[in-house]
Amino acid sequence: MVESEIGRPEGDEYTPFYAAYIARVSERDILGVLARQSEETRSAVGSVPDGRAGLMYSPCMWTIREILGHLS
Repeated sequence: MVESEIGRPEGDEYTPFYAAYIARVSERDILGVLARQSEETRSAVGSVPDGRAGLMYSPCMWTIREILGHLS
């Protein structure tokens, strides 16, 4: 299977609001970056003990579980 590389988008392919986010990605292989981030996220989430996922670090703040639910 041949993997294709998706290069950096051209300036007319996104709105200016996203330019700073796009500039933060230094690698050219965005599919590789996304795959790596997926693995890193699974590892980080998996390292949170079940008993801590529902705790708030401060009153009226979201729990880790709520944050992950919101992001997904």
